[in-house]
Amino acid sequence: MSIHKKPEPPAPVCSFCGRPNTMVGRLIAGDGANICSECVSQCAALLNKADANGVPCNTPQGLQVSGENASALAALLAALTSGKTTISDLNAAAANGVGDGAAGGTSDSGARGGKRGPVDASTAGAGSAAGSGRGGKKSAGGVSVVEPDNAPPKPVKLIPPAEIRAVLDDYVIGQDQAKKVLSVAVYNHYKRLNAKLAADARKKSGEPEPPPVEPFAADLAGVEVEKSNILLLGPTGCGKTLLARTLARVLDVPFAIADATTVTEAGYVGEDVESIVQRLLAAANFNIGRAETGIIYIDEIDKLALKGDSPHVSRNLGQGVQHALLKIVEGSVCNVPPQGGRKHPDQQYAQVNTENILFICGGAFVGLDEIIARRVGSRFLGFDVTSATTGGEPLTAEQIMENLQPEDLFDYGLIPEFVGRLPVVSALSELTQKDLERVLTEPRNSLTRQYRKLFALDGVELVFDAGAVAAIAAKTLALKTGARGLRSVIERLMLDTMYSLPQERDAARVTITADSVEGKAPPVVERRK
Repeated sequence: MSIHKKPEPPAPVCSFCGRPNTMVGRLIAGDGANICSECVSQCAALLNKADANGVPCNTPQGLQVSGENASALAALLAALTSGKTTISDLNAAAANGVGDGAAGGTSDSGARGGKRGPVDASTAGAGSAAGSGRGGKKSAGGVSVVEPDNAPPKPVKLIPPAEIRAVLDDYVIGQDQAKKVLSVAVYNHYKRLNAKLAADARKKSGEPEPPPVEPFAADLAGVEVEKSNILLLGPTGCGKTLLARTLARVLDVPFAIADATTVTEAGYVGEDVESIVQRLLAAANFNIGRAETGIIYIDEIDKLALKGDSPHVSRNLGQGVQHALLKIVEGSVCNVPPQGGRKHPDQQYAQVNTENILFICGGAFVGLDEIIARRVGSRFLGFDVTSATTGGEPLTAEQIMENLQPEDLFDYGLIPEFVGRLPVVSALSELTQKDLERVLTEPRNSLTRQYRKLFALDGVELVFDAGAVAAIAAKTLALKTGARGLRSVIERLMLDTMYSLPQERDAARVTITADSVEGKAPPVVERRK
């Protein structure tokens, strides 16, 4: 089964101020450049002043006419001088749906820099609508006007958990429990979201609530299902990030991956927590309604933990970020800088409601198994690492993870409020040698296929025999870096061959054997006759 997201066209932006069409009232598309309604208002005021005085006037503050901007203004002036468009037409098009907000004030469609509502379909001095929906355009006296893309989100196509799991199996080896948890959580999340979108549409249109299909659901009318965010635990290289990336292939929703280590609390150098939502907004092509139905994966969340009991300020920075993430993860309206980075007073923001955004957090949580072992009574650091529940056998890290309780995460350094907002927890197992061998050969984009393709570009066939695959997996297992170590081992193994092969025009096939991996013999190169 193969499900892929369709690429979306880039959102048109104003060539003057750089804002996307979702942040402005109207966007006038010229020949190779665009100009928004607010910049049109400034141009109209500029031209009116010049006509009244009979002399050119200075450029308004913030309106730089040069380079790409000059082509946008030239297209605008060409439309004006051709007689097809007048200043009054442009003023009417700028005012429609923007009102006084075009001059920097507020209007019924939202404050400047805030989230704008739908724009009225009628335009003074303009032609009939040429289209509607995403990126719809209208003609205003020969100049095309791009409608803002603030339409309400559409229902998401539900994919059964078994089908989601099947796609995850194509790319990720093992981790059956984590795949099952993710598949069910994503399915339930969008089933809940579709029900909420349908209820909102009925409320907006004034339609009554439909009667329950089943008699046992009679008392469920008006019940709101809350979202369940996910926490993934597991050692490095076990597939946490790959599971998140593969979900993006399955779902036709915006998906963003953020790194918790780049975020700092307010007042410190770095990015605000809202920059995480900004990544999702960019993935949604700056469509706010679509971004509000997406998924965010926050990697390295364990690096925000407060380590030890020291009150030193450097140890408390991660805890401050946890506090800042609380409202975003739970669901709130946050002001997102469209260009990312820090906020400043004169910046314009996009308001994004995170109530329907699914958050998946992942981390290695090194040392968490020791905390759990101490709580359940195992002498983890002593000579007898055993437990009564295993009949005297040594307690593995995976068995310890099965006993995970919220208090263990508190001891690790996560605050209780943050842990409570991640109710679904799944632990991933460390990959064994057999798992690493399967990672090398079975996934759709396995490493052996990747290197075979690299050699095929030079017209050479690359072959890994069974002994070589086992030897590479054994060598990687000793590195303790999980699946990521496979590429490191293969790169060192293939370095000399990849260096000399482009000069050897008669090479036809390269075979990697177990002796090649262990350094006892070079790879076998077969020549063309």
